Amino acid sequence: MKAYTRYLPVLFIILFIWPSLALALATKEVAVDALWFASRGKEVMGGTSQVIVEVEPNPRQGIRVGFFEEVAGGSGPSWRAAGWMASVLSSQLLGVDLTHYKISFDVGGRIDGPSAGGLMTAALTAAFLGDQVKPEVSMTGIINPDGTIGPVGGIPQKLEGAAKRGKKLILIPYGQRFSMDQRLKKLVDVVERGKSLGVEVREVSDISQAYQLLTGKPLPQARPANDQPPEIPGAVQAKIRNRTQVLFSKYRELISKVKMAGQLPPELGQIVTQAESAYSLAQDAAAQGLFTVAYDRMFTAVLMAQAALVATDIIQTAQSGGGQALQNYFDSLKAVRGKLDAFLNRLDMETPRTLSDVAALSEAYGLTIQAWGSILLGEIREGEMEKLLKQAQEKAEKRRGSAPRGTTQTRRPQLGIQVSDSPYGVMVNQVAPGSPAERAGLLAGDIILQYNGIPVMDTATLLQLVSATQPGEFINLLVSRGGMQLFLTAMLESGPPPPPPPQTPASEQEWERIGQKLYEAAFFYKMADLLHTLAEDRLLIGLGFSGTPAPAVEVIDKAARLFQTTAEAGMNYLDSIVLQNQAEEAGLTLSAYRWAFMSKDPSYALAYATYLALGAGISASPYARLGASMALYYGTASLITKYYSLGAEIGKGGRVQKVRFEKALINMLERAFRNARDGINLAREAGIEPIFSAFFYEAAKFLREQDLEGKLSALAYLWYATAEARMLAFLGGGLRLERPLPVQQPAPQPGQPSSPPPGGSEAPKSQKSL
Repeated sequence: MKAYTRYLPVLFIILFIWPSLALALATKEVAVDALWFASRGKEVMGGTSQVIVEVEPNPRQGIRVGFFEEVAGGSGPSWRAAGWMASVLSSQLLGVDLTHYKISFDVGGRIDGPSAGGLMTAALTAAFLGDQVKPEVSMTGIINPDGTIGPVGGIPQKLEGAAKRGKKLILIPYGQRFSMDQRLKKLVDVVERGKSLGVEVREVSDISQAYQLLTGKPLPQARPANDQPPEIPGAVQAKIRNRTQVLFSKYRELISKVKMAGQLPPELGQIVTQAESAYSLAQDAAAQGLFTVAYDRMFTAVLMAQAALVATDIIQTAQSGGGQALQNYFDSLKAVRGKLDAFLNRLDMETPRTLSDVAALSEAYGLTIQAWGSILLGEIREGEMEKLLKQAQEKAEKRRGSAPRGTTQTRRPQLGIQVSDSPYGVMVNQVAPGSPAERAGLLAGDIILQYNGIPVMDTATLLQLVSATQPGEFINLLVSRGGMQLFLTAMLESGPPPPPPPQTPASEQEWERIGQKLYEAAFFYKMADLLHTLAEDRLLIGLGFSGTPAPAVEVIDKAARLFQTTAEAGMNYLDSIVLQNQAEEAGLTLSAYRWAFMSKDPSYALAYATYLALGAGISASPYARLGASMALYYGTASLITKYYSLGAEIGKGGRVQKVRFEKALINMLERAFRNARDGINLAREAGIEPIFSAFFYEAAKFLREQDLEGKLSALAYLWYATAEARMLAFLGGGLRLERPLPVQQPAPQPGQPSSPPPGGSEAPKSQKSL
């Protein structure tokens, strides 16, 4: 027994001390000082807060990103969102599977704001690589999705805080040498201000430049072997050309209906002007053979034309048919639900064979989820409209009493059918017994082609034609039945009268609010229909390419969960630093202001629709969550850059007329083109055809030469192209760094499956603004 006791200390070390020591050796920790500025009344100050970024192996194989605080609520939503964005970007830069690691951001005091995003990304990347940030160096700057550094506020005050901390070198975003001094309320040269404080100030464009200066070491990157300009295969070009022609035809049909309505109110006139501008750009692009650009611009043209037509349809339907006609019009819009259900079932049956198929399927799913989100927005607005309508009618009943004797009401014409839009035209779903339609011989399943010789393109057209006909008049219908065309004659009857509108002194204002919600609800249903069309196009264009096999669905699920969490954090981030401030200035709640912001910027409406649909769990497919989450992530990132980082000012017609940092925008565009090109070439070298990344790259080249709105759209497209291409390259094994990661990936615990191999706005008063 005594012979074994001498080995007990060794056994103790092996059993209890060595596992902790091994974990400590694998754990990497990096300390940095985040710069901030804060306002207290008229006093403006700058300072620093230490942040400790830590990475350690995670044997449980799940995404773990934690935020540790010195005081309860010490880090705000912007800070946490920046941490998630840093995690996503570090993962993409290094080809890291985040499910193998635990990541933590530990900050002292109270702090919030996005401008430490670049520093957090560099610190996390250094932790993965086993590097350290020099204690005499720090930086300020938003991190963009492609690794470029975006503008921030409060730089002069941040320099003062850095000097007090003993910093000798401060990195700032490119284009911000002249920045606003929050105390003096004027632009100052921060390089000269830094010299006076004993601090060197340098501008940096991207995370690669920043990393070299922060750590003294180059950032290892996966670079393609060649720098070929992205090209879209000829077969894809032909498909895009054909789909573009379909959109051209759709636009001409819509805009002709809008112009038939006669003189338009100024608001609708502006929408039509935007539609015509996008249509003109699409024509120019098509004439040059740039069908990817033409397709992109035609989506905008059709959306704007549809927005104008919805308004004219509602006005004409209400004037000619009253409340029941409007209800029929709304019912016809809801036919898109059936289309989306059927399309989701189709998507669920698709099994991607290659990584190119994964991209196409995820894109189609993503657009379908966005379409469902648009329906959810329409339902919210419709519910609010019905509530207001009920209140107005109850108020009117109390004040009006019974109608005077002798008053008569116009009775509506009635055919006696229920209809919906179909791929072949307006389909008869039901024929009322004893109705004019039944006597004329109409049957369920018939397709109505003409009404008194006028082509019937959709249910809205048919409703307008019926409403314009007097009861007792005969009408001639051309219908299609079983491949044959038949002429039928019917005499319209009088339907029940519509309820009289309230006649009260307050009715005009009430009906204006009801009308606005009615219009918005109808528009969202129409937008869902258009998004469904784009989703179908994604499958048509992108499926069927050979190349690197698709990975296991578990791998897709990991990427989907990471992007969904980050995208939702980004949405909260956008709300807190952009919408909340504007809502307070307008004297509105965030919820109320959100609708106004959607009217101002349709891209926000699309982002919020995606956010709602993801939260509602429309589809459990990992491909659906991946496609929708990526769209939301890059949509919110571009909105944050547009309104917070670049300070875009919106002019008449809802277009950007000015940005505060145009030099920074041009620099971000130049870097974004290089990053997107690299990502696309990396994917191709991994045996993957990144169709949609090349598509967005091609569109961005054209948009870069347009106005500021076009340049911002180009930037968003390039970010998405870069991310999608690099993700495909990573899944295909095409991201190889110049030096390996020292933090080891742990083996899964028993019972766990191993992963398949990859084939300055002001902050809240209690917090500091980064």
